This record gives sequence, C-alpha cells and structure tokens, in this order.
Amino acid sequence: MGAGGRRRPAAGAIAVALVATLPALAAHGALATTDVAFVGTFLLATLAAWRWFELPSAARALAMGGALGLALLCKFSTLAFFPVALLALGGARRLAKLPARPLRQPSGDQPLAGRAAAAHAALALLMAFAVTWAGYRFSVGTVDDNQADVGGWIQLVPPPAARGRLAAWWLHARLPMPELFHGLRFLAGHDGVGHEAYLLGRIAERGFIAFYPVALAVKTPLPFLVLLLLAVPIVTRPRPGHWQALAAALAALGILAVSLRSHVNLGIRHVFVLLPLFAVAIARAADEHLREPTSEPPRRPTRRHAAIAVVATLLLAQAGTAIAARRTGLGSFNLLAGRDPAKVLVDSDLDWGQDLYELRRVAHAHGAGALKLAYFGMQIRACQHGLPPLTALLPNHPTTGWVAISENYYRNRSTFQLLKDPCNPRSTYKEGEVPLASFSWLGAYTPVAIAGTSIRLYFIPSPDAR
Repeated sequence: MGAGGRRRPAAGAIAVALVATLPALAAHGALATTDVAFVGTFLLATLAAWRWFELPSAARALAMGGALGLALLCKFSTLAFFPVALLALGGARRLAKLPARPLRQPSGDQPLAGRAAAAHAALALLMAFAVTWAGYRFSVGTVDDNQADVGGWIQLVPPPAARGRLAAWWLHARLPMPELFHGLRFLAGHDGVGHEAYLLGRIAERGFIAFYPVALAVKTPLPFLVLLLLAVPIVTRPRPGHWQALAAALAALGILAVSLRSHVNLGIRHVFVLLPLFAVAIARAADEHLREPTSEPPRRPTRRHAAIAVVATLLLAQAGTAIAARRTGLGSFNLLAGRDPAKVLVDSDLDWGQDLYELRRVAHAHGAGALKLAYFGMQIRACQHGLPPLTALLPNHPTTGWVAISENYYRNRSTFQLLKDPCNPRSTYKEGEVPLASFSWLGAYTPVAIAGTSIRLYFIPSPDAR
C-alpha cells in the first residue's frame, strides 16, 4: 500500500493475493450494495493520507479530500472510521520514534509546521465537501423537508413541540445537501433503537458486543488468520523505516474497537475494510523475511527460505479455499464455524437470498413437485425462476410434502419480507403479524438437502405414509 507498495513489489503482491481470495468479499463485490464500493474508496482515502504523511503537499491534501468525499458518498461509516485511520498513522509514527506530523521531506528530520498542516487539512476538508455535495447534485434545502420518520420505527426529526430554538432553526435553515444530514439522523436513530441481531443461536434487540470479533473469526479464511498471527511479532516491533505495517494494523484494530459499540449487527460487510488493512500489515511483515538479507555479515538464508515456503503454502491454501467456495461465496465459513454455520451467523453472512437458483437445481435434482416456500430475499416473483409450482409456507401451519425455508426464518431470526404468496412480491405480512417461532415445528425433521448454504429443503411425509 502506498509508496511502500511500489518499492516492495512482493509486499504488494501478497496483499493483493490475500484480498482477492477472500470469499465473502468477492461474493459481496457481485452485489448491488455500497459495501465493497466503500472498501475501495475508504482504502483510497487511507492511501492518500499515507502518501500525504510521507511527503505532504497541497496536491496530496486535495487528493485525500477527494477520496474522503467518495468514501462518504458510499457510507457514513467514513465519519467514524477515517479519524481512526489518521490516529493510527500518527500513533504508528510515534511508536516508531518518528514525528507524529509528517516531515517536510522524506529524508528530513523537521516536521511540517503546524500552520502548514492546518492549511492542508482545510484544503482536504474543502475538497471532501465539494465532492460530497456534487454527489448530491449540489442540492440545497431544509432537513425538515424530508421524511420525518420511518414507518413510526425511527423518529428522524423531532416533533415541533419537542424542538428547542437551535433545533428549530437548524431543521428549517436552507443547507447544502440536506439529504446528507437527514441520512446521518437516520443512522443515529437506527443505532439508537437498535436492530435485531443473531449470534450463536441467540437473538438480541440491540446487537452483541462480541458480534464482529466472532463473525470475523469464523468468516475469514484460516490461512489468512494464521498469517495474521505470524505477523504479530514483526508488526509490534516498529522501526523508523517500517511504521506502515503497524499503522495498517492499528487502523484495523481501531475500526474494530469503534464498531463494537454498534447496535446494528447485520454482518461483517459493515467492517469489511478491516481485512484489506490487515492484509497490508501481513504483507509488509512478510516482506521483512522474504527480502535478501542486507546485514553485515550476511545472515544465513535458511530463515528466508523457510519464510518463503510458509507464505507460499498459506497463500496457495487460501487460493484453494476461494476456489472451493466459488458456489457458496457469500455463505462461506472456515472450520471454526463447525458443521452447521447457521448456528453461529445468518443474515448477510449466510442467508441474503442468494441461493434461489441453487434451490431450483436441488429441487429438480430431488424430483420435488409442488413446493411450499418461505424465502428470505428480495421481494421478487419467485414463481418466475424455473422452480416447481409454488405456494407459501404458512406460519404456525405444519404441513406435508416438499417444503423449502430460508435459514433466517428457520432460525427465528426474522419475519421480514415473508410473503403470503411467493408469486406476489407485495403480499408481505404486517409487522408483528407473524410470531418469530412460527416454523419451529420443522425442527423435528431432517432436511433432504441444503440449497447452497441458506435454504433448507424438506420432504414431510403425510401421516398415512409413515
């Protein structure tokens, strides 16, 4: 990453190989969401900040601001994550006994003057503002013009009687890109009320502190985790010329720490950016052992050869993991998740409606006739996708014959988007109309097959046939 990636092609190649073979990241990259777009733009902003620290200039400050604006357009998480990345850069430099502020010249020893650093920061913020406003098509309006609540679920704008003088002025003032401020209020409101989360078979209304550590532990390929553990002794031994690995690791750990308090735990996609940052730290640490020894007298090459063998073996193992997960990418887990990963995580880490076509293949392979379906996914006309004739799997209504159900519904994670008619995407149930345990009766049966990773296919015999 950064200039160091150009000077050290081996480090750059290792980092790219590690990120390109992350099954979950690759799978989400094929979806029309902002998650992977945010990873790219946030890393671009971090790279720009890295380059500014290496050689500060007005042009590099403007580049950092432009990338920051793009990241903010993808996700509001930028406002929490980017300050952490900046603190990590400064902290790593201090731990490596370098000035926290960048030097005037790469080989110099005088830090950039405070006034110049402030001017560069102002330029970066101005550019970030301009790029973000452009993303909102230079809109101008009031925050109060937008929707006041979300279906009574989140109060985005206080009612008039509850507004103080300052709040009343702010809500009615004409502002650039009011949609941004409205979105920030939604983010704060969503976090305030929380969101049902599932972890290790339990459901919590406001998420789990352990959600992201556990999710990352079971979703990240084991070779990646092994390389990360091997890199720790090297990364935690910072030297003036090798502070970048520590900076990347500190940024990842800081973002993880900030995310622990989130009350909206919907999948590791919200913290995907951790993995490329850890990959950079791994790659730069590995590069320490892969380069030709330069000490006098030269060190024996045995250690270098062993490092090459270990890194190559683990990279090949991770590539094999990615190939093996090509059909189950979004729902891929490592061995730490056990034989039934749905006992650990569901939602966008396992069941996001991605296996409808796999259900079609499995159902036809088993000769399934009419199929009763409870499918968690986009509101689509499932009957148009080549499946057997479909009817809805009704809540609290044990039945017989062929039955298919998404893990989110089977695990009582959610009743969101459950349809009364699989052929009518508007036939959703009202909130609270379907109890969470409506399909618990299926626990007495063993599925005939699992379509992909997320849809369970059953054949329930009639009482007369037993």
